[in-house]
Amino acid sequence: MGVSVARRAEASVRAAVGEDPAQREDVAAHLYLLHPAELRGGAKQPLSRADLEDKFRQNCAHGGWPEKRAAEFLAFSRGAFSATIDLSAFRG
Repeated sequence: MGVSVARRAEASVRAAVGEDPAQREDVAAHLYLLHPAELRGGAKQPLSRADLEDKFRQNCAHGGWPEKRAAEFLAFSRGAFSATIDLSAFRG
């Protein structure tokens, strides 16, 4: 793990928990850092189409898109490169 990554992680924990050592003693934390190549969906662990669509739906829900809009975008994306692209329905 690079020093800068470790320092940023430590700073994040301090910001979240506080500077009081007594307060930090009550917090148990585990930090796992993965190399980008080890991430699911990376080059070594590609996602299936179904997994990718499920991840997309979860991200849409997290971002506030209703399920209907996510489904419409997925339907659009399946043919997006075989026609003229118009994204206006998905803006805003």
